This record gives sequence, C-alpha cells and structure tokens, in this order.
Amino acid sequence: MFADNFIEPSTFELCSPPVQIDDAYIKAPESVAFPEVPLCPFGQRLFDPMSRVDLVVRSGLRVAVPFELKLGKTRLTRGAIEERLGTCKESKHVDARWSGNMMAILNHAFEPACEDELAVKLGEGESDTVTLTRRWYLIARRAVVNALRAEGQISPRMGYVVFEDIVDLVGKK
Repeated sequence: MFADNFIEPSTFELCSPPVQIDDAYIKAPESVAFPEVPLCPFGQRLFDPMSRVDLVVRSGLRVAVPFELKLGKTRLTRGAIEERLGTCKESKHVDARWSGNMMAILNHAFEPACEDELAVKLGEGESDTVTLTRRWYLIARRAVVNALRAEGQISPRMGYVVFEDIVDLVGKK
C-alpha cells in the first residue's frame, strides 16, 4: 500500500466512492503519502496551527485526497459525526482565523461561505502546494463504517475507507 511512501493504484480501490487518480503520476518516483499536514490559509483566514489533516495522499501532480482517521469504536455514530460536521466560523483571535472541527473543514462547512479550494503545503517548493479534493474520506473500523452506511449518506463530500481492508491489503504484501 504505502511501501517507502509510494502508493499502489489498487489502494485507491478501497475508497468508497472511488478516487480518481492520475495513474502516471502515482507510478512516478515521488513521495505521495503525508501524515498530519497543516492547512494553507483559506478565504483570507488562517487555521489554528494545530489543525492538521490526518493523511494526505497525492492523486496527481497538484491535487491530493484528504483522509480523516477515526479508529475508535465509540463516539462515531451518525449524530456524533453530524455534530463534527457543524459549521466553521470566524474565531475570536486577533488575526483572522477559522474555528472548527477538521471534519467540518474538509466538508467545506464555512460561515461565511467561501468558494476557495482547501490546500496544503507538502514541502518547501512552490510545486509542493497542492489542492485538496472536495471529496474526503473517513478511515474507520468496519463496524463503524457499516453502521454509518446503514443510516444513509451523511454528506455527499464524505466517503469511507474500512481500516481492516487497509490492514488486509498491507498484510498480503
């Protein structure tokens, strides 16, 4: 799956709905998976420096897919997730910042609304700033994903990856 920080295209098959990838880019000899990535400013505002995307996987030269990891078995009900998807608002900091949960950030739940694209900086070069896809994925345990799917779609922007499927894929290597 992520051998030496490279990704196999089959890994994206675990995402539901599937991720569109640039196959040629994924096979290029560059790092593609990045943990705990801070967000770039968005809509003329900063994010709290501690706000980080759990996992960002490049799916092309200038685009990446964000993943939020929730590996516990509690507090992941539909209601709890809907609460986390609440609105991000302007914070009361002196500098202009957004205040909100990472799930709400990835879900583009901003008030006031902002049509900018979320982006992250994966390195020091100008080409290391990549746009995040508007679809993001929750990586969670099979029981959690099955329960959430049974209750219907929570957000059209949110997809799922079953953690145990990742473990199975890695275990086969």
